[in-house]
Amino acid sequence: MFELNEVPWEILDDYVAARPTSAMGRVLERSHCFTSMAADRGHLSPWTTWPTLHRGVNDEQHMIASFGQDRRQAD
Repeated sequence: MFELNEVPWEILDDYVAARPTSAMGRVLERSHCFTSMAADRGHLSPWTTWPTLHRGVNDEQHMIASFGQDRRQAD
């Protein structure tokens, strides 16, 4: 899994069109690409979004909002 945050597809498409044999071009050629959407309602942050992805529930349910947080209640 390769995650590239906040880079518009237009930029990647232009880069690969100009450099089709680059590492990015070769990877994208044989990859499935998806755009994700998070159901989180609070602050958008990897520390919130990754628990949402891995737990399958939004931030209001998993209650994880920061790195190093005590997760006993969330677990």
